[in-house]
Amino acid sequence: MGCILKGGGGLYSRVVIGAVLLAAGSASRMGHRPKALLQLGGVPLIRRQLIALSGAGVDELVVV
Repeated sequence: MGCILKGGGGLYSRVVIGAVLLAAGSASRMGHRPKALLQLGGVPLIRRQLIALSGAGVDELVVV
């Protein structure tokens, strides 16, 4: 049956959570590499953002 708060057939339907990930920027002062591809600890920033959004329960994502 599932959780009634998460759309398991109970009283409440689950809310769909959407997000917009702003990934633009040429990084002209950082060597002209796109900002989203800059790395922190060997991991591109966009990957870190996607992991964080997934962990936060985002269902739909638009990358701009």
